Amino acid sequence: MEVSNNNIKVYALVSFVVLAVTGYGMQIIVNHGFGVEGLGEFNSSLAYFLIASLVTTMGSNFGVLSFASNPKNKNLYSRIWILKKALKLSLIGFVIVFIITFFSVTLYKFDFLINNVSFILLSVGTLFFAVNKILLAFINALNQMPKYYLLQSTRYLLMFICTLFCVYVYQDIRGLSLIFLFSEIALMIILVSIHPKKIYWQNLIQSKQEVCDGGSRFITHCFKSLPAGVIQELAVRVDIIMLTLMSTTKSVGYYSIAAMIAEGLNQILVIWRDSFSPLFVKIINENTTKLKAFILRMLLQSGIALALLLTVTYLLYKSVIGFVFGPEIVNFSINTFGILAAGLILGSPFTMLQLLPNQMGKPEVMSIITVFTVLINVVCNYFFIPIWAGLGAAIATSLSWLVGSIGIIWWTNSFIIKTSSIRA
Repeated sequence: MEVSNNNIKVYALVSFVVLAVTGYGMQIIVNHGFGVEGLGEFNSSLAYFLIASLVTTMGSNFGVLSFASNPKNKNLYSRIWILKKALKLSLIGFVIVFIITFFSVTLYKFDFLINNVSFILLSVGTLFFAVNKILLAFINALNQMPKYYLLQSTRYLLMFICTLFCVYVYQDIRGLSLIFLFSEIALMIILVSIHPKKIYWQNLIQSKQEVCDGGSRFITHCFKSLPAGVIQELAVRVDIIMLTLMSTTKSVGYYSIAAMIAEGLNQILVIWRDSFSPLFVKIINENTTKLKAFILRMLLQSGIALALLLTVTYLLYKSVIGFVFGPEIVNFSINTFGILAAGLILGSPFTMLQLLPNQMGKPEVMSIITVFTVLINVVCNYFFIPIWAGLGAAIATSLSWLVGSIGIIWWTNSFIIKTSSIRA
């Protein structure tokens, strides 16, 4: 049954509200239970987990989204072939992440990987996260957006419940690995059990040889997409990682509050982008004039909405954040939030258009742009953090977002001009 675009937006809004409430709730709970230093450790370990989980996917979530949404691959067995290949790639990624995590524990002695149990739980958690990411990308590719947003909301709720358990029952921040492992296992059970076509799961374990249209390019597409996916996550987390390595846990905690609020509001753009994602594939194959108008309208609407939200939040920052986290955190984080807010507005085109090269069959483009932005971020962080700590990390991150926007706008415009010339 077709779902109207207005209804999809309602589901997207509900998903955003759940993300905001649970995301902020987890930070408040961890701060209440372990203080600002515990909050810094929590966000450092979260950054590590998300990046490791993306490596585990081996870029197959991008391949699934691109190939399964192709109208030529509508038949059941083509989609099963795509899903089977993606799951096999994630197993390879799991082995790689396990080795990387092992050497990380050996060399750096991360607090959140303090013993063998934590190490094993975190490693297994990355595998479950990767598989769930692939299954969610599959649902997105089938254009089942209401289900996609409901499942995303379920993930946030599960993580919130597990955080409550970690803080108030287990009462040890080193139990962080339990949060991710248990929430992802529960989500996988839900994903498999609610899927209406049981034949998918029955055929996944069979050895019948089926190939999708353009299937020979699937693995190549995934590997080309992997650097962009990992580096995009790294681009979001590099400030936390650099602060962890170059500053104090307390600085990470102060910075995390500002970053959590700014990037939490930025999720509006991510949800907005995902709701329009299936439309891009259709419009790309029509006429470039329509594509250009669609992109301009989307960027204008999303940029204005984000700017208004961030401005209102900045005006209310002292009263609201001061009430929730206390005046000390507000004094150390308000200027950081202001800089990040400006950076997010300037970087909104980068967020909205970052899936476009992948959908146009050019995943390496996003890899190149994102690598460049991360390098700028790392270099600026290296020089700014020793001088300004969290404020320096905010300046570096905002500059990298601006560079990313310039790069993706330039490439998109060049693509439209080139396509127009070919069709003319």
